[in-house]
Amino acid sequence: MLLGGRDFTLPHAELPSFVRIFVTEAVNLAKNVCHHNLISVYLFGGVAKGDFCKNVSDVDMLFVVTDDCSDEIIDRLESKLENLEIKYGILPTDSIDLLYYAFASKTALLSPTSYCVSEV
Repeated sequence: MLLGGRDFTLPHAELPSFVRIFVTEAVNLAKNVCHHNLISVYLFGGVAKGDFCKNVSDVDMLFVVTDDCSDEIIDRLESKLENLEIKYGILPTDSIDLLYYAFASKTALLSPTSYCVSEV
């Protein structure tokens, strides 16, 4: 799969194809919405470990944007990602993810099992 102009293979080939397609589309969507404000995208959590169970799992992704990225752009990205989750039957993120977003937006929150899937 090609992400960010680089060849990239998700760390676990046994993941369902719709999860791999979802990740690719999420990264491309972020590039189209955020443009130069997008720094990188990280995949972490269960999918990064190769674990995915339909109707139970979500797909944890961290979108790193520039400090001057507007709230309007972030809101647009969030809305489009929610639509993408619905399209692929990925469980939508819950309110705890808002805490991670708030924390990660001011720190470099990364898990030891995270993978950079795109650097712009």
